[in-house]
Amino acid sequence: MNDQSRFAAAGEWLLRLQDDDLDPEEFAAWLHWYEADPLNRVAFEEMQSAFESANSLPATARSEWARELVHGSREHAAPTPAAKRFFQMRYAIAASIAALAAGVLAWHVWFDDEPAQTLTTTLQTPRATHRVEKLPDGSTVQLGARSSISLSFSREARYLVLESGEAFFSVARDPARPFVVQAGSVAVHAIGTEFNVRRDGETTVVSVREGKVDIVKGVLNAGAPGAQHAPAIPVRLGAGEQVAARDPDSGLAIRTVSPQAIAAWQKGRLEFSDEPLRQVIATVNRYSPREIVLTDQSLGSLRITGTVAEDRINEWTRALPAIFPVRIVEVSHETVLISPAPAR
Repeated sequence: MNDQSRFAAAGEWLLRLQDDDLDPEEFAAWLHWYEADPLNRVAFEEMQSAFESANSLPATARSEWARELVHGSREHAAPTPAAKRFFQMRYAIAASIAALAAGVLAWHVWFDDEPAQTLTTTLQTPRATHRVEKLPDGSTVQLGARSSISLSFSREARYLVLESGEAFFSVARDPARPFVVQAGSVAVHAIGTEFNVRRDGETTVVSVREGKVDIVKGVLNAGAPGAQHAPAIPVRLGAGEQVAARDPDSGLAIRTVSPQAIAAWQKGRLEFSDEPLRQVIATVNRYSPREIVLTDQSLGSLRITGTVAEDRINEWTRALPAIFPVRIVEVSHETVLISPAPAR
């Protein structure tokens, strides 16, 4: 595949990932393409960089940039050096870029004009990649690696669903519009605060860095007409507090956590405090260059406390036999197995 077709594919994938109707199979196909070749990753990340640069431009500048890309104008510079390469590509790439730029513009115009309709969109990240997005109400969401979140914003409510992965929210205060994050069986209600939500399979971990949130077990779609609150008593969580819900029937026991550790993943550190190994592995796999697999599910209940550096995951995996009775088998460049240690 030459550079031109590679960047064309990157542009098409980036456009498709913005689609609200993107299904899991299509996302998996994109992830396979992204991880199949290092050059694919480079092309996709350069494309993302250009769009993020466009996102920071004033609305009129974004609109002008989109028109230049569509019409092949070379009279003005693109927002970043990487974006200059786009002017050498085919019309299809430019059209994809223009469509995404128009989507970004529509997002901000919606916030400025506040029309009656509900705005919905989906944000996703690939392996080992973070993403920061400014929401139309002034809030900010920072997505961790391999994460997916859906948003539904209206004049009455702000409703988000963390489908997988991890997200840190800085919520703009607006008591008239509830800000609700649904993650599995947990609904987090915030007004103006900073908190982190991590979802690994059936487990959801909520941590508060600043302010307070109310947590309810059950599904609460605050953005849907006639939505009903789950029939449960909310648990209030304050700064430096955390709860972990492991299934729909589990309780919400509050424990203390260091505020600095809550969003340490943003700085390349994955921090865990007395968490089951299966949950730790699920989080680490979102950053690991190789998939880590537990061959015996009984190993998943082993408890672990510590820090995993994102750039030293291989070393951390190889050190596990010094902590637990396990054996590490590196099957290939893509898979690592953790098995029970043989009896002596």
